[in-house]
Amino acid sequence: MTAGDLQSKFDTLAGRVKDKQAELNEVNAELSGIVSRLIDADSKTRPGLIARRAELINLAGLLADEHAELARRRNTAELMIYELAFAAAQDEALRLSGLAREARQKLNAAADEHLHAINREGRRAATPEATRAIGEMEANKARLKAESLIANDAAHRAGLKRDEAEKELEEVRQRLGIT
Repeated sequence: MTAGDLQSKFDTLAGRVKDKQAELNEVNAELSGIVSRLIDADSKTRPGLIARRAELINLAGLLADEHAELARRRNTAELMIYELAFAAAQDEALRLSGLAREARQKLNAAADEHLHAINREGRRAATPEATRAIGEMEANKARLKAESLIANDAAHRAGLKRDEAEKELEEVRQRLGIT
């Protein structure tokens, strides 16, 4: 199930909860009216009012149960939306963290290779080929450093998004009374 499907389900359930609450409010209002009319009722109308009151009490109980179940399902759908968002943010942060680590490892290997080449070439006479090779290593090292910085920045941003998604999930859990 995708986040869009969950959002659609949540929206549908939220509408049904709202409609059920309105229906319950109507029944409770009619029940209050029946109680008021019972006080002033004569012996002819009283049995009909008592029967209607019993029907309304039963209906109000059923509506309250339906409302509670719909609200529970709505809350579950809402919680799942935030849990999916957190899981996606966490997966992305882990993926980008791995890419940043790989970029750093490549940079470290290139830096080690460059240092070894400089030390090697320093011991013997510098040749044009050796100078060109060292220049290529320096260019490669600069490119790898840029890639490493970009990957590290992306991993950092993904970590911030993950932290924000986790905070939102915790807020929803607290609001729904889930610990």
